[in-house]
Amino acid sequence: MKPGVVVFFVFTVSSMLLLSCHEEKDATPKVPTEFLTKAAEDVLVTEAVIKGELSIGTEPISDCGFVWGIVPNPSLGSDKKSFGAKNSNEQLSHKLTGLQSKTTYYYKTFYTSGSTTVYGEELSFTTGRHAEFTTKVAEEVSFTEALVKGELSIGAEAISDCGFVWGIVPNPSLASDKKGLGAKVSDEKLSHKLTGLQSNTKYYYKTFYTSGSTTVYGEELFFTTKRHSAFATAEAEDISFTEVSLSGELLIFDDEIFECGFVWSKAPNPTTATGEKKYFGPQAQAKALTFTLAGLSINSTYYFRTFFITSSGVVYGDEFSFTTLAEVVWSEPGGFPGDERMAAISLSIGSKAYVGLGHGRDTENHIVWFKDFWEFDMVNNTWTKRKDYPGMGSSGAVAFTIQGKGYVGTGSGASGTGKDFWEYDPAADSWTQKADLVGSPVSYATGFALNGKGYIGTGVEFGNGDFLKTFYEYDPALDKWTRKADFPGFAVDQAVGFSIGDLGYIGMGLRMESWLGHTKQLWAYSPATNTWTPKKDCPSAQSLDGSVAFVMNDKAYVGLGWGYGTTIWQYDPELNDWQENGSVVKSRISAIAIPLGNKVIIGTGASTSSYYKDFEDYVPQ
Repeated sequence: MKPGVVVFFVFTVSSMLLLSCHEEKDATPKVPTEFLTKAAEDVLVTEAVIKGELSIGTEPISDCGFVWGIVPNPSLGSDKKSFGAKNSNEQLSHKLTGLQSKTTYYYKTFYTSGSTTVYGEELSFTTGRHAEFTTKVAEEVSFTEALVKGELSIGAEAISDCGFVWGIVPNPSLASDKKGLGAKVSDEKLSHKLTGLQSNTKYYYKTFYTSGSTTVYGEELFFTTKRHSAFATAEAEDISFTEVSLSGELLIFDDEIFECGFVWSKAPNPTTATGEKKYFGPQAQAKALTFTLAGLSINSTYYFRTFFITSSGVVYGDEFSFTTLAEVVWSEPGGFPGDERMAAISLSIGSKAYVGLGHGRDTENHIVWFKDFWEFDMVNNTWTKRKDYPGMGSSGAVAFTIQGKGYVGTGSGASGTGKDFWEYDPAADSWTQKADLVGSPVSYATGFALNGKGYIGTGVEFGNGDFLKTFYEYDPALDKWTRKADFPGFAVDQAVGFSIGDLGYIGMGLRMESWLGHTKQLWAYSPATNTWTPKKDCPSAQSLDGSVAFVMNDKAYVGLGWGYGTTIWQYDPELNDWQENGSVVKSRISAIAIPLGNKVIIGTGASTSSYYKDFEDYVPQ
C-alpha cells in the first residue's frame, strides 16, 4: 500500500467521526419557559398581591413580570411590573397598591425572550369595599332629646370603633360630643339617644368608624329640637281702685297647651296652687290674651304672672306687680264743668274717668247735642277738657274700655243717628275712626267690654223706630264687628249692660210694645258658647229703663231711671239674687256712674223738668 493512500484514509475517518459528534449535539430537545399566573392573595380595598411561578426553559429570559388593568387582556402597554432577566426557577409576586375599591382587575404573567413576549393565563380579582356607615334621619326629636341612627355595612378593613358625633356647630368630629359603640364585625343598624339637649336648637350629627389610624365620617345631617311655647307677661294697665287690666302674649310652638291663664296674689310668686286664677282653656294658636281683674282691694299691691300647662307641667311667665289706687276723698269743687245733660257716656281708664256727649236744652228750651269730652282725675279730683268727640251721634251712645283705650259709637245727634265707631287714646288725646257697626244706625243701645272684646245690643233702629234684639261683638285687634246670637229677652232700648267674670249682662229697658212697657229682665251672655241664660228679674217696684249700672267687687248695682226712684239694687251673680242696697238723694234719668274705690259718684241725668250736671256719693252697704 502506498504511503500517500494510507494518509488519506486516516483523515477521512477522523472527519467522519467529528461530523458524527456534531450532529449528536444539535439534536438535544428545547425546553420552553413557563410563567404560571397564580391566584391573587391579600386582596384588600386598595391593595392586592399577585403571584406567579417561573420555570426557566432553554431560551434566555431577558425580562419577566406582571401586567394588569381594569380592562381584560392586559399587555405590556398596561400597568406592569418587571423583574428583569431570570436564569433560574423562582416564585415571583408583586403587591399592587393604589387600586380602586370595589373594582375588578385583570392580570397575568409575562416573560420576554429575544423579540418575543409570552403571556401567562389571565386571572382576575375584585378589590374589597370600604365599610359604609350611613347616617340616617333622626327620630323622636323632642325638646331635649333625639334618636340618631345609622346603618353600618362592614367592608374589607377591620373596624376598631364606630358611633356618632354631634354638636351645635357644623362638621362635628371626634373632638365634639360623641358616642363610641366599639368594634364591629358584621352589618348592623345602630342608634343612640341624645339627651340633655337645648330646646329650639339646631344640632349637626354624623356617623363615624375607625380602622387603624384612619377615621371615616358619614354624611352630615341635622335636626332642630322642639321649641317650647311661651306666655309673655305684660305690665298691668288701667290700674284703678279695684280693677286692673292684665295681658299677655301666648306664643305656641311645639307644646300642646292644655290650659293657660293668669295667677295673682298679694304674695310674691303666685302659683296655680297658691294664687287666684283666671283660666282661658286649651289653646292651639298664638294669641294675645287679656283679662280685666276686678274685685281688688284699694291701695293694695298684687303680684301676677301668666302660666300655661303642658304634658311637662306648669310653665310661668315673668312676674310683675301693681298697686291699686288709694281711697279718694272726693268733693265737688264747682261740680262737673260741662253743661247739664242726660244720656251722656262715661269711661274709666286707670285713674282717670271720661265724661261727655249727651243732650240738654238751651235757655230757649231747644235741644242741644253735646260732643264735648272731659277727663276726671280721680286722684287729684280735677276736671280737664279734652278733644271733642268727632262722631255723628251725641245722645244715647255706647261706650266701653278695652286695654287702655276708650271706644264710643252709635247714638243720635243733630244730623241723625249714627253707627260710626271711634277709639279714644288718652295718652295722645286723640280720636281714631274704626269700623262702623254692622246693620242699621242705632241709638240708646247698651254694651259692655269682656276679655278684650266689646259688645253692643238692643236699642232703637234709625228710620222706622223698631226696637232691636241684635247683638254684636267688636274685636279691636281686627277692627271687625261680628253678629252674635240675638238678645233673647224683650226688644228694648235704654237697657243697662255690664260684665262680671266671664259673663256679660243686659237687662232692664223699655219694651217696644208700649212706652209703658218697662222691663226688669236680666240675661247673661257667654262669649265662650255664644249663648244667653235668663237670670232673675229685678224686684224693684219702679221701672228701671234709663237706669244707671256699675260693678264693684264682683257685684252689680242698678238704680234710678224713668221710675224716678232713688233705691240702688245689688245683684249677686253667684246667688242669682237681688237685694236693696241703700239709696241716693236725687232720682235721675239716664245718669252716669264713676267708681272711686269703695264708693261711686253718680251724676248728670235729668228729671221731668230739669237736666243735671252735679254728682253725689254712693257707698255700697
